Amino acid sequence: MALKGNTQEEQIWNFLNGKIANDYGVAGLMGNLYAESGLNPRNLENLCEKRLKEDGKTYCTDETYTAAVDTGKISRSEFLNPLPGKQYGYGLAQWTSAGRKSGLYDLAKSKGVSIGDLETQLEFLAKELSAGYRGVLSVLKTATSVKAASDKVLAGFECPADQSETVKARRAAYGQSYYNKYSVSSATTEQKGDNSMAVRIGHASISENGTINGAKGDQTGGEVCVRAFYSKPWDYMAIHPDTTVREKHAQAIEAACTNNNIGYGQSDRNTLNTLAKVAEYDLSKVGKCNCDCSSLQNVAAVASGSGASYGSNGWTTSTMKAALQKLGYKIITDATYLKTEAYCVRGAIYVKASSHTVCGLDNGASYKKTLEKAGITVNMSNTLNNNINANPYTEPTVNVKRGTTGGGAKWVQWCLWRFGLLEQSGIDGVIGIKSEAAIKIAQGRLGLVVDGIVGKNTREKFKIAIETS
Repeated sequence: MALKGNTQEEQIWNFLNGKIANDYGVAGLMGNLYAESGLNPRNLENLCEKRLKEDGKTYCTDETYTAAVDTGKISRSEFLNPLPGKQYGYGLAQWTSAGRKSGLYDLAKSKGVSIGDLETQLEFLAKELSAGYRGVLSVLKTATSVKAASDKVLAGFECPADQSETVKARRAAYGQSYYNKYSVSSATTEQKGDNSMAVRIGHASISENGTINGAKGDQTGGEVCVRAFYSKPWDYMAIHPDTTVREKHAQAIEAACTNNNIGYGQSDRNTLNTLAKVAEYDLSKVGKCNCDCSSLQNVAAVASGSGASYGSNGWTTSTMKAALQKLGYKIITDATYLKTEAYCVRGAIYVKASSHTVCGLDNGASYKKTLEKAGITVNMSNTLNNNINANPYTEPTVNVKRGTTGGGAKWVQWCLWRFGLLEQSGIDGVIGIKSEAAIKIAQGRLGLVVDGIVGKNTREKFKIAIETS
């Protein structure tokens, strides 16, 4: 059966939809596959590549390893255990255990195709789901959100060591990008827009104990974290009229979410402000401390230059509204603007009194309507060269693709980070599998040719998308 689609990504979507018949389920599964392998069926676990190279093996890249398995240079037993007593991932789903990898190996050999053959790996994936993972398949077929499907695949099929809220949010966001791109039900102008990406929020969530108190610092990676947008539902959103203030607030939240010294705890919620003050409110430099949802937003508001101060006990979700109004924030209570990601504004503060508060980290497709509702003029005169969104890296003048290194690669990776497709730690100046896969997702969402190559046209689209976000 030949795969249908113009790109590998499209072929995967079409194949899985034929088996699952639910766009939410397909997107949730694809988001996890992307996180595991960048949707590369020849992907060899990075640690395995490193260990093989250290062991003097000549087959220590995706391509050379795959070729060695195909020719028999790597035997079946060595494929199952690349090094004595060690197991490493391979393929779309990063199959790792000997039992699962043996099934993939035997299927490929019986068909006389490469171990890295996409269609064969998809067939094996479908076989696994229908035989040994029926509970996961059932959820994929009936899920009513990408998040529900993604979480089930993470916990019930891929089962990585890190299943924190941060990881869940990241994988769900990847899946949402595929849903937005391929699902017929999502293809409305208001939801997608010309330059839309998965919309994220940042917040202080819960302690490592699953309670309101815990040790200082983020023990799980999910205590203070980024996740996909959701509705609490919110009572209101507060938007500062100054674009720079909103951007600085969002950047402060992002810094807190990536600093694992900042954890969740209500009994010592003020320790974040104490250390932030010493660090001149650069939340990337704060040491071990805790906060809760509202104290985090209070500290970020101070860092943003909004004029906010931090009192003896900081804001609470019950007192925030009055404080925000006094600072000149515009308050929106119309549920139309609160219940979906389409109207999200980067740097806006969402609040449900006596419950929770978060910060929007991306502009939704209809964010300008939200600003208009708030009576805030949308200033279209700003350019990437003079606003707070300026890329700190030098724009390349040549094509950037897999294997590219240096400042040009960092420029592209910064754009991907701003789109929510790459972690900030992924701005390392090397375009690898995940950067390439993120480029392709961004190209697809922006209506470009999906080839993983960032040329002049893609760079211009990236800049426009960020400028108007």
